[in-house]
Amino acid sequence: MKIKIFNFLLYALFLFLLSSCFSFQEIGTNEYDSAQIPSGTEIKDITSVEWKLLCGKPTHNAVMIPPPQDILLTLKIMPDGRFSGYDGCNGFGGETRIKGNTIQFRYGMSTSRLCVDDRNKTKALLDGMQHVDNYAIENNKLYLKQGNQIWMIYEFFKKIDPPSQENDD
Repeated sequence: MKIKIFNFLLYALFLFLLSSCFSFQEIGTNEYDSAQIPSGTEIKDITSVEWKLLCGKPTHNAVMIPPPQDILLTLKIMPDGRFSGYDGCNGFGGETRIKGNTIQFRYGMSTSRLCVDDRNKTKALLDGMQHVDNYAIENNKLYLKQGNQIWMIYEFFKKIDPPSQENDD
């Protein structure tokens, strides 16, 4: 009986923490809240989309936390496997390996501007990407996971055009 109560409480806590990722945006508005998905569009491909971070966690035992409200954290994954993003102060990038719904991030570069305020929180969220090994896209949200454990939740921000392939002929 104690195990059932414990499991119920643990499940309720998980749902509460997960729901905080979806409700924090209602606290205020900013210039980034206007991103809209075209009517009838359902995102199914992880690439050629710019994703906006809703929440994430830096370590296994941490709770999901939203990024600072006035900072737009983005992630772009291109069809050729390159990824890039912005953490509110610095750009970062590298390569991904995607096969089916498995994914690995390999960092290649980051700018190193001196940042203050909530940047440590931002860095901690992005450090969680090293744990990710798979993903799912549901309701135009990108879930980056390790096994069944969700590490980061992004939402559609905007569609991006892949770089054109120019011929040198």
